[in-house]
Amino acid sequence: MSLYAIGTMILKYKRGSIRRAVKASWPTCFAALAFSTVAILGNILLAPDHLIWFIIYFGIVSIVMLGMFERVRVLKWFLYALSQSPQSWQDRFAGVTQMAMDKIRSQKVAFFATSENLEILSKAVAYIQSNELTKWIKIVYLYDDLNDPVIKRLAENLRVIDRCYPKMVFDLVLVNQDMSPEVVAQISLRLGIPRNFMFISCPPENVVLDIAEYGGLRIITH
Repeated sequence: MSLYAIGTMILKYKRGSIRRAVKASWPTCFAALAFSTVAILGNILLAPDHLIWFIIYFGIVSIVMLGMFERVRVLKWFLYALSQSPQSWQDRFAGVTQMAMDKIRSQKVAFFATSENLEILSKAVAYIQSNELTKWIKIVYLYDDLNDPVIKRLAENLRVIDRCYPKMVFDLVLVNQDMSPEVVAQISLRLGIPRNFMFISCPPENVVLDIAEYGGLRIITH
């Protein structure tokens, strides 16, 4: 429960402009964190043996989760181990392992650019490279007029990004629509990218955007 309080405080600090149905004040967050911490300490004092089981459970879950996030690295280690094994093992498992790695990396992601801002583009790409197992990013820009000067500047900045990340593939996707949950769903279907693999920068306070309506669209920059 303490993590909920901590997460809420981080959300308030980093994503304060996001529209939400319920808002918790800073005193409420600190009080919740204090009460949950006291409850945890009380449980430890009353039943110290439970702490051992919690550590075991937490360790097992952490290992499984780490394996999911680092599965490409795990497969690389497996390939290295195979290279030291008999040739028959290499012939049997190396190709399958490489195919699994290629399949993981082939997952496309999309970032909805709201401007040509190079700093925001760079932050978004850096985040995706660090946290997502992909090498293919589609930059989506929604426009009203094809003569929009942002389109040309966005393409130029994307060329700069492309030179900075030579191992990644970038596509610029232009969509003549306004931002809405229905449009995002159609783009997701057309590009074959699940909405939980689609990202957007944090909207400013004067933009009314209920992120919950977008079916998994993720905010990654501010």
